[in-house]
Amino acid sequence: MKSLKTLTVLSIALLSEPVCGLQADDNKVRISVPSVKGILELGVGETTWEAHVRADGKETQLQAMHRKDGIRITAFLQKVKFSTSPAKCRDKWWPMTAKSTPMKREDLRQYEKDGMAIVEYMIPEFRGNILHQKSVHAYLGGRGLCAEVHLSKDQYVDEDGHLFDDILRGVRFLPDKTAP
Repeated sequence: MKSLKTLTVLSIALLSEPVCGLQADDNKVRISVPSVKGILELGVGETTWEAHVRADGKETQLQAMHRKDGIRITAFLQKVKFSTSPAKCRDKWWPMTAKSTPMKREDLRQYEKDGMAIVEYMIPEFRGNILHQKSVHAYLGGRGLCAEVHLSKDQYVDEDGHLFDDILRGVRFLPDKTAP
């Protein structure tokens, strides 16, 4: 099964086409930017996932949206032209995200944890419907790459907090690795 996963990731990097894949037994997925050293690894759980390389070849995006626990995962890995660190990636990307999503946010917090720069908040409602959505954006970076892992869950309750923590504990930015 591991070779299937490697082949899938290689296909993502080389073909620049959407790819759905199966994870290895550990549910780990790795994405990379074609011809660039650096890998983002994360556990997506027991679900299907899809990844795309942007047309200019400078960004890879992953989506895992159908987890049984209701958490949606999107991840981005992008080659950038500024000096990178988790905090610098957050400082550059978060303002653009905040502007592009004009929803009321509550309990907005920014902090650093386990080598990630994090923004988290709650969205209480959307277009008059109660949403109670928890969103967490975790930023990583180095070697000219920025990564963002976005987790969200509608109808969030405090007991769901460990699910977010479990996913974030499995996120790794491997700046010295290259895709096979």
